[in-house]
Amino acid sequence: LGQTLRYHVGARVECRMTETEWATGVVAAQHFDAAPYLVRLDSGGECVVPVDSLDLIRTPGGGGEELSFNRGTDKMEVAATTNIALHPSASRLAIGMFHNGAAAGVLYCVDFGYVPAPEPRLVVVSG
Repeated sequence: LGQTLRYHVGARVECRMTETEWATGVVAAQHFDAAPYLVRLDSGGECVVPVDSLDLIRTPGGGGEELSFNRGTDKMEVAATTNIALHPSASRLAIGMFHNGAAAGVLYCVDFGYVPAPEPRLVVVSG
């Protein structure tokens, strides 16, 4: 739960039924029984979509995403996710953008520079 899904309840979609066959329907529920979608098919019956993937659910006609208009930025938007990664050896922090499971670019990258570890010292305490 909590995963941002591409299709809202009521959206028209196609669900993959076989290797070459797609069935049209309407998203009836999100986060249904641990699956992203429950789709009510036009032909009758229902389809549980186990993963929100272009290979299993798409916009009718083969489109992959649902676009929405952001009134704040006055632009069209498509769903994307971001990941934060800290490079283990280069003191670099990167925020990457992913769309449909594939890398779509780096949004922000910061190099902290190399900071050497301090030289070990022997401290003698006398009393």
